[in-house]
Amino acid sequence: MTTRDLAVIVVAAGRGERLHSDKPKAFVEINGRTILEHALRPVSALTSLAQVVIAAPESHIVDASKIADLIFGEAVEFDVVVGGETRQQSISNALAAVNADVVLVHDAARAFAS
Repeated sequence: MTTRDLAVIVVAAGRGERLHSDKPKAFVEINGRTILEHALRPVSALTSLAQVVIAAPESHIVDASKIADLIFGEAVEFDVVVGGETRQQSISNALAAVNADVVLVHDAARAFAS
């Protein structure tokens, strides 16, 4: 493994129906930041990180891109892809954009994982 050959897929395409929100789950705010922002912050600290791929609802691709740009800027390659109807489809869509040897998958809904 080289120093920068890690990709992280962040699945953020959930609808959030149980939250009774008018927004997809990853775009609901907690303490002034979206759940997606909370999920991406620890990812940005990974030293071997080469790429982040976010699977987001089609309606929120631009929002997800803005959040990723805010957090990663030009320090890390990031891509935002349209999520699928299921988590499995979202991960498959994201895997198609990965350019790294090692891939981790993180669910944005588990935003406060260490």
